[in-house]
Amino acid sequence: AYRLRLYLRGNNETFMRLAFFVFWVGWMTASVTLTAQDLPLSKFGIDTTATVPEGLPVGMYAPLFAGQDADGNQIALSEFLKQSTAVVVFVQGMWSRHDRNFLKTLNDSLASVAIAAAQVIVITSEKPNVLSTMRERYPSFKIISDTDGSMGANYDVQYTVTKAHARRYNLFNRAKLSSNQVAPEKLPVPAVYIVASSGKVRYRFFSYDRRQRPSVAELADVANGILHERR
Repeated sequence: AYRLRLYLRGNNETFMRLAFFVFWVGWMTASVTLTAQDLPLSKFGIDTTATVPEGLPVGMYAPLFAGQDADGNQIALSEFLKQSTAVVVFVQGMWSRHDRNFLKTLNDSLASVAIAAAQVIVITSEKPNVLSTMRERYPSFKIISDTDGSMGANYDVQYTVTKAHARRYNLFNRAKLSSNQVAPEKLPVPAVYIVASSGKVRYRFFSYDRRQRPSVAELADVANGILHERR
């Protein structure tokens, strides 16, 4: 018994990972027959005792924002709207494989004429020190950090993450939320808005399920439609 206690004490992290893995398998199994709308928001790490975001509706004027990219250049939505349509993408961070996969797909697809007509601005909830790494991986985007949380708040995508999911993200995703995030207890719902030069939101993708993302074809269709309207 004494040896067993010593073994368990020395392998605490391993057993924690195993426990979370068992929980994750059970969650995934339970999710197979349910849609995101059927599941309680706590399943997606959203603390429902705090304010739950709903996202901006289509037709609303998009809140203006500005921030600095990795090179110190000022990235202002108002300036880009003078020239083209803007695709505003909110991501949780480089620690999320769902964010990485979506951004890679979108970056690799920007060679298409339809999406090239729009400027993609990525807003991350991580601190500015990640911007250089993101720029290297996704050179087609303008990338800024939501340094004070105001962008996520103004676009109504910011939520309070549950303590259980924060531990899970730190353990399995190596998120290091306490040191990497601007606000460790806050994350944005993964969302995409297409804003026309008029300043109005013409399209939105907003899903509490962070595994879900819009297709590039869908974004291209909307951006292309707006481009034809301007001609």
